[in-house]
Amino acid sequence: MALRLSAQSFWRRWRPVIVDLFNQWPWIYPRGIEPSARQWVERARAKVGWYRSLRSDWLTEIYLGNVEIHSPPEDLPAAARRAFSAVGSRSYPDASVSFLHGANLFSNEGLVLTRDNHVLSQYYHQFGTKLLWHRFLRHPFSLTRTQVTRVDDVLALLAAPQGWNYYHWLFDVLPRLHLLTRWRSVIEKYAVPENVNAVQLETLQLLGLATEQLHFLKAGQRLRCQSLYVPSLPGSESCYPPWSLEFLRSSFLPISASIAGQGPRIYIQRGASAQRPILNESELIAVLEKRGFTVVALERHSFREQVAIFRDARLVVAAHGAGLANLIFSGNQAALLELFSSDYMRPDCYFTLARRIGVAYDCWLDDVPAGTRQPWGAILADLPVITQKLDQLEKL
Repeated sequence: MALRLSAQSFWRRWRPVIVDLFNQWPWIYPRGIEPSARQWVERARAKVGWYRSLRSDWLTEIYLGNVEIHSPPEDLPAAARRAFSAVGSRSYPDASVSFLHGANLFSNEGLVLTRDNHVLSQYYHQFGTKLLWHRFLRHPFSLTRTQVTRVDDVLALLAAPQGWNYYHWLFDVLPRLHLLTRWRSVIEKYAVPENVNAVQLETLQLLGLATEQLHFLKAGQRLRCQSLYVPSLPGSESCYPPWSLEFLRSSFLPISASIAGQGPRIYIQRGASAQRPILNESELIAVLEKRGFTVVALERHSFREQVAIFRDARLVVAAHGAGLANLIFSGNQAALLELFSSDYMRPDCYFTLARRIGVAYDCWLDDVPAGTRQPWGAILADLPVITQKLDQLEKL
């Protein structure tokens, strides 16, 4: 009898671990990378038959994708023409919501694995490598865990790769909540990265999510979810679906109406400790202040204050950075002058956003060869040329 009880105790203790390890087979790699969630869902439903499939996984389309065309600015320097031409035509994908039984979430970026250990790459932007499979080749055991946290709450995924970055938070994370509108009455928890900051928590509160409704995803942790709602990613850099832009504007502009901005002309300050500093920023600020610009350090402002700042601005000058994501809240009478380093010229973010919302756009490129400035990505602003560009924007 004692031996039988000991065996039963052992089985109760180790059964979940054994089951979780079995579900992660083959442990050295995921079982496969599935680019289409719809195809996986259709195969899963076919396996269980018509009747059981009514209570099984499903996927429903919310919005159709499309293609946008963006004409480049005039008088671009030669070094910038290729980069701007490359983003002249951009597509955004269909938007959908999937419901998955027994799916896994991995780490604070919300990598989705099916219950048979296939990675659903449709829900994951791979930064830093060309192919998601290369990541697993370099780190073959990276997804395997001996301890898997089981989640019984009905969970919805909001986390996205680089989702703690303000730009990706606005355009990759928050719009997913809109796709989940129909199911918010049954969703119990929303999965977000554990390292979200106060401004990001503020955005969720403004959208009706209290802190106790959040499930914070930890780096390297693997979850097994009894019931998981997965809204599709809206797009990637420069691929802005109309529904996502409308959601952000209609959600946050009205609730910031009572807050005053910082005037019609603003300069977004980088600061000496910025990753890509402006080396002569004090001289640039002196020139801009003479033209009536207000210097704004966005990190000192709440989210609603940032919305109001860009809502009231008519001319914005800023180096490329995540704070310019707030351009989404600008009116179509506004204009942006974006400053680039040759080390990091990314017209796929704010040039395309400006075109999508009707904001006038121009840029200035520090044309020294890439790798010349120190630290990497630093800018030495050409004050006379920037002044000429401002003269032209003010005439629009």
